[in-house]
Amino acid sequence: MQYVWRLMREGFMALAFDPRFHGESGGEPRRHESGAEKVKDIQSAVDHLIARPDVDPSRVYVLGVCQGVNWAIESAIADSRVRAISVVAGHYLTPEVALMCLGNQGNVDAKIARSR
Repeated sequence: MQYVWRLMREGFMALAFDPRFHGESGGEPRRHESGAEKVKDIQSAVDHLIARPDVDPSRVYVLGVCQGVNWAIESAIADSRVRAISVVAGHYLTPEVALMCLGNQGNVDAKIARSR
């Protein structure tokens, strides 16, 4: 939450949320890791923000911390409404973590191919 409070002090509208399967959010199984679902959650957060009259849709940014850097990057690739990202202390995907988070080797291979 330290980032949220700092951003708010700097004049940004800031939104923090628990992705599905974690914390106060719903979803089963609990603590399930799904990168695709986290990107969808970020897109839903963007939907919520740009529906607000006090948010300029051309100034929506995503901040990712630790493993969240992966989903911040993916959300910017998937959604042109995300105008910029900032990443902090990245925990980038190792082959094992990539397989767990992306679901199957086909998804991992597609991500690698897309990056070339």
